[in-house]
Formats: sequence, structure tokens, C-alpha cells
Amino acid sequence: MIRLGAQRIDRVVALGAHCDDIAIGAGGTLHALCAARPGIRVDALVLSGGGTDREDEERAALAAFCPGADLDVTVHKMPDGRLPAHWDEAKNALEELRAGRLDELAAKSFPFLVDPLREDDAELRAVTRGMLHDVGAEAAIRQLECFMTRPDALAGLGAIDMKALVLVGEADRIAPLARAKR
Repeated sequence: MIRLGAQRIDRVVALGAHCDDIAIGAGGTLHALCAARPGIRVDALVLSGGGTDREDEERAALAAFCPGADLDVTVHKMPDGRLPAHWDEAKNALEELRAGRLDELAAKSFPFLVDPLREDDAELRAVTRGMLHDVGAEAAIRQLECFMTRPDALAGLGAIDMKALVLVGEADRIAPLARAKR
């Protein structure tokens, strides 16, 4: 069992092969998290039972276990007991779920990547989100993590013996103008 630490949890992804797997296996934990963090995002993906009464039961159960959550329940129609034969469909469902995370990442990182005057530019936001989707979720996440956590190379720049032009903007949040002047 993985212990939950003190870090803030903003999103939970729950995966079940069948309707009621999530409610039975994680209902109490989901209820406690949702009660402690109103508005938490909960994405539930169930691979079988879609289009049946069991889907309605699953939706009702998860709504009860996730009070106050931003809940999204997806129930697929893969045949019960035959998931290995439908592995590609199951993997595609997981990728769709991961793409939701990518949209969330694009939305959260966008303000750091553009001039504050362009934060409300829907077209630029769409282009940025499209670029992240083009490279795929895992690569986009790695690129942004590297970009945001790379070590500061400012101290070593003086040792480079060549002419260089450094371009920065007045509203640059990642490399502010005040730092570029050094």
C-alpha cells in the first residue's frame, strides 16, 4: 500500500475493469479525499458494463462516494471477462484519460510560457495545447519538467569566449529582464 503524504492532491484517477470495482475497492478512500478536498478532480474509467443498468449504478455510487468533486465517469462497453482480447481498446481508453491530463498540464503551464498580455488569447492557447498533443503526453510532460527544473547556467556564461545575443522580453517570467541584464 502506498501511503499518502502531506502533499496536496488535486486529481485522482480511478480505473476499474468492471462496474463496482472502484466503489468496492476505493469507495471509502475516495469519500475521505473528496470530503477533505472539495472540488478535487476525480476521473473514473471503467472498462466494461457501458450501456447497461450496471453503468447507471456505477455512476450513482461514484457520485455518492465523491461528494463535491469534479467527477467524470467514463464506462466502456468492453466484454466482461475478455479484456485481454480487447487490449488495444483498453489501452486507447487509458490514452484518452492521459490526454485529459495533458490538457490540464497545458492549461496550468500556459501562463508561464506567454506574455501576460496574451494570457487570454484563445488562439495562442489552442496552438500551445495542440503542440503538446502533437508530441504526446509523456514527451510533453518530460519537456516541461526539464524546462522548468533545469539548473541555472547564469554563473557559467562568463566563461564562454564568444559573442552572443541574448533575447528576452520585458514580461518574460522564466528569464526576467532584470536577470538578463546581469
